[in-house]
Amino acid sequence: TATVESLSDGGQFVNYQTDATGFGSQTSYYGFYWSPDGMVDFSDYTLVEVKDSTVGMKSAADGDNWFYTEKITGDWYYYEWHF
Repeated sequence: TATVESLSDGGQFVNYQTDATGFGSQTSYYGFYWSPDGMVDFSDYTLVEVKDSTVGMKSAADGDNWFYTEKITGDWYYYEWHF
């Protein structure tokens, strides 16, 4: 069962975390989110467009963290967040 993980200021972003695996610095999160303003830039990383409506997030400069998001339909997006 998915739960609402977070809401942005003004309620314009809703995150549904559906799974998490690993422990500590080896954790991965999976889910989807709703955003009428388009793809969300998590954790101040810079989103880099890969193709069309699919984007990847650059790894942190000093580590192996990365983020991936993909438009599902309308204002709905899938994401993976790896630490």
